[in-house]
Amino acid sequence: MSTLKRKKNSAGIFVGVLFWALAPTVASASLSVSILEVNPTTAIITSSQQVSLTWKATSSDNSFTSGDYRVELGGNGTSGSGTLLQTGTVTVDVQVSTTLTANQIGDVNDTFTIFVIVTNSSDATDTNFTAQTVTLYNPPQAPTNLTVEAGDTRLMLSWTSSPDSNVDHYNVYYGTISRFDSTFSSYYNGGGTKESPVNAGNVSSYVLSGLENGITYYVAVETVDTQAAKSAYSDEGSGTPVQTYGLGDISSEKGGCFIATAAFGGENDPQVQKLRSFRDRVLLPNRLGRFWVHRYYQASPPVARILTRSPMLKSVTRSLLGPVVWAARLITPPGDSGREKSTIE
Repeated sequence: MSTLKRKKNSAGIFVGVLFWALAPTVASASLSVSILEVNPTTAIITSSQQVSLTWKATSSDNSFTSGDYRVELGGNGTSGSGTLLQTGTVTVDVQVSTTLTANQIGDVNDTFTIFVIVTNSSDATDTNFTAQTVTLYNPPQAPTNLTVEAGDTRLMLSWTSSPDSNVDHYNVYYGTISRFDSTFSSYYNGGGTKESPVNAGNVSSYVLSGLENGITYYVAVETVDTQAAKSAYSDEGSGTPVQTYGLGDISSEKGGCFIATAAFGGENDPQVQKLRSFRDRVLLPNRLGRFWVHRYYQASPPVARILTRSPMLKSVTRSLLGPVVWAARLITPPGDSGREKSTIE
């Protein structure tokens, strides 16, 4: 054999040995590691939360009975390739629960891969792993400047929206005990017609209806983003609904526009519906509009009673309200308002 051929053969043997020495350990065909449960199931947590992985190691040929495990952040699934988070021992077919805090994993607004690596205690080359991605997500900011104004069986709420760009909706919580009271456990409906929280939509005002007059209700709002992450509560507000008029004397349907209802003959008249839509969707969402609505409801019941007894005055009032209805139709935006279609007094 020539010197050149001997050099080629020696080089080939050296490269083969080097590749074998540096190659990662091949995963075992008999040892298997699997994740059984993740909590939360979305594997999305905030900077103050933790994630739990329930997993176990199994063996298809009984060659694995126990071993060591490593929980690593990043890497490629081979022992030592990532950052060590936890270590311990595991027995075949016995479930193991691994809990990791957000501080152990990394910074918010990023996704990380967690590896659970198991090595057979009787054979260091017998190893396998499983992986789980975990996302750390910063919750949205809470709404601010919550104000509460009381009406008849309802509260009118308004707030400054969260500055986050991916807000999905706001939850309104209410109940009859302040969360700062020592007896507080959670917000609840407190005798209202809706459960708490109420999905108010992506708005900055809302009307809580169906409440009991004379009862003080405590209210808070939270932001929910498109990833279903929730903010902390806003500052707490409170209000006490009070009766402001004798509705039963004027209409059997609650929330009517009294003078218009008396003039046009009923709550379901199209002109009354136009005025109600203007009230709910143009006036109520802002403080000045709510002020004028309250003043109207304080002054209108006596006038409405007079109208119900005078056909001539009804006719005159309908003529006077015609331009108002026309203007309300022009000003009121088309479509749903995105807020509860309730009325206020």
